[in-house]
Amino acid sequence: MAEGKGSSVLKWILIGCGGIVLVGLLVMGGCVWFVKGKVDAAKDSVNKAMKDTTAEARGPVVALSVMKPFMGMMLAAADKPAMDRMYADLDAKASKFTSQDGMDLKAAMEAYNDSNRTAGSDQAARQAAARKLVADAQAVMDRH
Repeated sequence: MAEGKGSSVLKWILIGCGGIVLVGLLVMGGCVWFVKGKVDAAKDSVNKAMKDTTAEARGPVVALSVMKPFMGMMLAAADKPAMDRMYADLDAKASKFTSQDGMDLKAAMEAYNDSNRTAGSDQAARQAAARKLVADAQAVMDRH
């Protein structure tokens, strides 16, 4: 009798461990799917931005396009409509950018990077820097 009881307990332990492994694999698969989606979205933004942009403005436009997924995670929900408008304008107007527009976008991104370096772990300061970048980039878009 004791032998039958022991094998029953072992069976349930193995089923429990198998369930935990299965849940872990599902979570890992979900994480891979999420990250792949973000990477693909960044690639699409870069390709769209590269299409007709002048050579002088291309670098900053590509850099700003690559930042889109990170900006979306950084900004509060109330700030996302402004970000979405800025990126929509970037897609629509990048082909009209001049060298000056490229320099202004580059300066805005450098200011954003400097602010993030000094902000450290201060999330409010990082969000303020992201809002300023969106506003500065939108000012460039509004020229066209």
